[in-house]
Amino acid sequence: MILSLCLLLPVMNPSSQNICSAPGVVPAPILYLSQTSARQGDSVLLQCSVISKAPAARVIFCKDGEEVFSQAGLEKKVTYSYDHTVSMGSSGNYSCGYEIKERNKQVNRSQLSPAKNLSVTVLSPRSQEICSDPGALPAPILYLSQTSAQQGDSVLLQCSVVSQAPATRIIYCKDGEEVFSQAGLEKKVTYSYDHTVSMGSSGNYSCGYEIKESDKQVNRSQLSPAKHLSVTALSPSSQEICSSPGVLPAPILYLSQMSARQGDSVRLKCSVVSQAPATRVIFCKDGEEAFSQTGLEKNVSYSYDHAVSMGSSGNYSCGYEIKESNKRVTRSKLSPAQHLSITGKRGNVSSSGGAEEPTRTEPVMSLVIWTARCVLVLLLLLSAPIITFMLKRRDLPHPTGLEETHRDSISIMEGKGAGSGGTI
Repeated sequence: MILSLCLLLPVMNPSSQNICSAPGVVPAPILYLSQTSARQGDSVLLQCSVISKAPAARVIFCKDGEEVFSQAGLEKKVTYSYDHTVSMGSSGNYSCGYEIKERNKQVNRSQLSPAKNLSVTVLSPRSQEICSDPGALPAPILYLSQTSAQQGDSVLLQCSVVSQAPATRIIYCKDGEEVFSQAGLEKKVTYSYDHTVSMGSSGNYSCGYEIKESDKQVNRSQLSPAKHLSVTALSPSSQEICSSPGVLPAPILYLSQMSARQGDSVRLKCSVVSQAPATRVIFCKDGEEAFSQTGLEKNVSYSYDHAVSMGSSGNYSCGYEIKESNKRVTRSKLSPAQHLSITGKRGNVSSSGGAEEPTRTEPVMSLVIWTARCVLVLLLLLSAPIITFMLKRRDLPHPTGLEETHRDSISIMEGKGAGSGGTI
């Protein structure tokens, strides 16, 4: 029984769940809504403005005391946005908050922003009824771009309508209630709805359509066969992979540079070669997840542009997950770690930094010059006896200074050898 309860624990970060019902004491952010009244299918932009001494580790959007969306914080970022697609369940009081992770890994929560109310106006009663009381016209077909997603993912729902008369309105339903609708167009067959996933997105989706006759009577269709969308956690498995990797072959991590200054941008590339496509690719820093992204079919290389701060110094690695047909997630080993070291701020060139370049270049240049001199001396040593031999065979007078050159060359080599031995 206890094990069952543990398995049923909420899937999201516990601290980010608590903040909506039990905020902290860090100063509150400010929430802005692009509009406070909307209709189903509209898009409302929520912006959370965070001003704090330390950067936010996570920003959370709440509705009526419950989390609806969250995203990772970024260094020097102040405003965080959430593009919300309005449904009948969107009406309520919205607020936002943030978390700050201290060096000792303690998480401090902020107060919530002053609440903003979003009111949703009702669409046509007839289009509402179709989700619970469909008609007799032939059912359309619904396609989902994916049947399992995480918060923040975008799932494309496509409703394919084949009818003799053009559809007047297309309606998308979730668990018997309308979530989105759009006007039909002449000769158009496929209608799309791009849904931004939240924890409340899990459920059964279907679609239907209406046809308005010449006498203004509206006929409704049957609903399409339902498609289930399941919403997984905010990557608990991808958080685990950084501290507890799996057994799949490790990817390879490349860093565009190993040393950087604050304000620089370092590109991390994770090269994944596996028989099955990666479902998710995770970048880790010192055993904790720093960034993750959804895997794509036939994509081998995944990039992460990291804005460097003083906290960026550390060991970086990457890994990936593969979701099997039975929804079991298998994790890879982590790539060999790459160390990123951080120097001073960009634009501040220190005296030690100015001395680094000549220090690196001087030994290389000395070695090149020394090698060239040795080659020239060797050529001279080899050529002198040959020239002397040829001159003797032809009974030509011996060129003045050739012996001296030969002896001087030997002296130079002896001097070089002595000098090298002294240096060593």
